[in-house]
Amino acid sequence: MAVLVYCAACRRYRSMRHKICPVCSGSLVSVGAYRVNISVSGGRRVTRVVHGGLAEAMAVERALKRGLPMRRRKEDRLPSAVQSVSTAGTDREMPTLMEFFMGENSPVEIMAIDVGGLVCLANKGALARFGQGRQDLSGLPLAEIIPEAAHQLEGILASAPPDEAMGPICLLDTLMHVIPLHLPGGPGHALIFREHTIRAHDGKPVSAKGILENATVGIFQISTEGRFLFANPYMAKLFGYESPEDLFANLSDVGAQHYKSPRHRNVMLAKLDRGQGASDLEYTFLKRDGTPVHTRFSSRAVFGRFGRVSYYEGFITNISEQKETQRDLMLARQTQDVYKQELELLFNNISDGIAIIDRQERMVSVNPALRHICPLHMYFVPGFPMENLHKNCATGCFLGVRSPPGSGEKDFNHQIICAMGKGERLNLSLSTSSFAENQSANIKAVVVMRKLPEAPSLPDLSPLRQNSIIGKSRALRDIAAMVRRLSKAESTVLITGESGSGKELLAEMLHYNSPRSERILQKINCAALSETLLESDLFGHVKGSFTGATENKAGRLQLANRGTALLDEIGDVSPNTQLKLLRFLDTHEYQQVGNPRTYTVDVRIIACTNADLPKKIASGEFREDLYYRLKVITMHMPALREIKGDIPELAHHFINMFNTRLKKNVNRVSLQAMALLRGHDWPGNVRELKNVLEYACIMCQNEEITVEHLPEDLGR
Repeated sequence: MAVLVYCAACRRYRSMRHKICPVCSGSLVSVGAYRVNISVSGGRRVTRVVHGGLAEAMAVERALKRGLPMRRRKEDRLPSAVQSVSTAGTDREMPTLMEFFMGENSPVEIMAIDVGGLVCLANKGALARFGQGRQDLSGLPLAEIIPEAAHQLEGILASAPPDEAMGPICLLDTLMHVIPLHLPGGPGHALIFREHTIRAHDGKPVSAKGILENATVGIFQISTEGRFLFANPYMAKLFGYESPEDLFANLSDVGAQHYKSPRHRNVMLAKLDRGQGASDLEYTFLKRDGTPVHTRFSSRAVFGRFGRVSYYEGFITNISEQKETQRDLMLARQTQDVYKQELELLFNNISDGIAIIDRQERMVSVNPALRHICPLHMYFVPGFPMENLHKNCATGCFLGVRSPPGSGEKDFNHQIICAMGKGERLNLSLSTSSFAENQSANIKAVVVMRKLPEAPSLPDLSPLRQNSIIGKSRALRDIAAMVRRLSKAESTVLITGESGSGKELLAEMLHYNSPRSERILQKINCAALSETLLESDLFGHVKGSFTGATENKAGRLQLANRGTALLDEIGDVSPNTQLKLLRFLDTHEYQQVGNPRTYTVDVRIIACTNADLPKKIASGEFREDLYYRLKVITMHMPALREIKGDIPELAHHFINMFNTRLKKNVNRVSLQAMALLRGHDWPGNVRELKNVLEYACIMCQNEEITVEHLPEDLGR
């Protein structure tokens, strides 16, 4: 098997070892031909000239050796169909390439042009393609025959090598091969056209023209000199040209006109020339107006038969928007990092304590200020359940976390006194912001605790804790004994007695001598508020539930969780509120005003009243079932007129208290003044006695209170 080249002047094939024709010294053209020589039976030698490449020549050789008949296939009727058979020892002339293709039965569309681009010859297929007669076509410039691709053809022919075929190149809706040709008037080119089709999924051929024109990637073929041989519309617009023809007409060297850095171009071409394809490379080109465009492209070099690069082809994508998005994301991340650092700096150095709670009501994070403010800082570890914190917090600072999520506004905002269980107290402002799930998927609430100016010191609670009732009358001794018996119980207590007799003091003693002594005691005056405001004060409300409800608010019962609630003047509660209190006493469940959600709290109830509740029940003003629900344990505070024997001791207690407050040194009451005190009926009870002695201490300028120091209306 030998490689053949063709001499157009002699119209003969020559061996590949010749550089020029040994007969006429003309140029030899590579046409992809091979001579196959084999011996067959009878000593004959069969010689075949096969066009189409080495693989086809080897297939022909194998077929001849096996004695198979060689049938010409329709799809092979291109240059590979040019064959000539001669018998060994016979000098039969082989038909020339041009004679075969220019014949009426040529299977391809071929056209011969000279160096000036004028048509010399065209076969029947080419005439049919361009709709011209043979005489009309001859001598016409190729640019007039195909005006829509004039500039593209100019670039292709200028880039075509003089000694090697080039192609296929996309030209409109066809594929074109350019083959060097020696014409009588000098060198020229043979142009071979064929339909540019692809196979659909059903096997039928489909024109590739529509695909190339509508593709959203740039598809190109570029000569080694940098001229575009083919570009689809997307490619032209990518470089700022209106159409591919506009690009062909105005772009002569893509490297000089559109590469941002010539060094990068040289590096890439060196890689392609070594046969290494470039895949998914990112590069910034310059548009026609100098605007940079970021691209990602893949390319490869197409080599000719002599191992030289014929042209480059590939595709390119505009990634400018992607790069812009990446740049914006990078800036956003940098900005986010700056904000995060600033927030962390603020979070760690702000004087207000901040706690972040997740939707499972677990501690997420706290800042150093909260650890310094709150005495329960030992529980502030990530993941610590708030339920356990509620059990250890006497003042219920974090109960706002349980409130229904709002719109991110302050929905739990109040001031509280934290006793800390050591006689000292902190004046705190608490603010809890809860968030709906569409605002934050992980964070449920943020608690802000601010330390306010120091509150006045707590009164000495030791007498209350020690059950030190002032007085030695039998009625007061019985009350002290009952308080001791109830020290371990948490039952509901109803305290009755006249106004000013000390019911609130007894309630405090019951609380501070109970297991809930370290928790909060919420005092609620039921007579001081209207029905709507009392219900809101007891159970809380949500924003917008009534006029003036500008934010969510937790009720007193919720604040008293794990502690005690004192319902003062329970006899003055409206029937509607009585019904809701009855339900709460039965189940410890309640609903906020304007919120259908049910809440549960653990609160001990102590109720006080100066009214005759059985009489109110008889008149229909008070619910009998609520009365019996409150009357688990009943305690009665006697009026002062019933325990006048305790007045001297009570007077001594109040005088000592006012000495400390008023910086006095009163140490006794005269006999006449004491007789006057014991003889008064005291309709205002202990409260009236306290006010009288305060007046006397202010009026007294020495160590003894006399009759002159007492108010004039004290029954003189």
